[in-house]
Amino acid sequence: MQEEGFGPDAITFSCILKSCGNIGALDRGKEIHVEVERKGLVESNPFIGSTLVDMYAKSCFLEEAQGVFDSISSPNRNIITWTALITGYTEHGRNEQAIECFENLQKEGTASPNATTFVSILKACGSARALEKGRQCHEIILTCNLLGKDIILQNALIDMYAKCG
Repeated sequence: MQEEGFGPDAITFSCILKSCGNIGALDRGKEIHVEVERKGLVESNPFIGSTLVDMYAKSCFLEEAQGVFDSISSPNRNIITWTALITGYTEHGRNEQAIECFENLQKEGTASPNATTFVSILKACGSARALEKGRQCHEIILTCNLLGKDIILQNALIDMYAKCG
């Protein structure tokens, strides 16, 4: 693309970063991270920031994921960014940090958790045996009418309660 004279835009960078995270090409992802930082896209484009957080989290570079997350100003953090970080912590067994991140999401109040967010946090609650936090999440899910026909969320609730005894 670049050889043909076309420069990447934010969507192109997001797609490349997502691919780097999916195939574990962290070195190439870091190079692209430097480029998007140089262009000021991390702060100005929430999709770039979310994709960077996701790429680092998938690669188990959670400190880097947290660093990118922290560099994004509060108004530019969206639920995708929050969920990428929470999921990264959960998937790599850092359940207490996932729960703390979820609590920070609630305190900040700039984004509302969605079904995907709740699936990740319920998994963290089950693994950490954090029954009370899991119950609080269940209440929010019911209040927001998210349970409906979402079988993945329903299974996450069942799994959390089972793991908590």
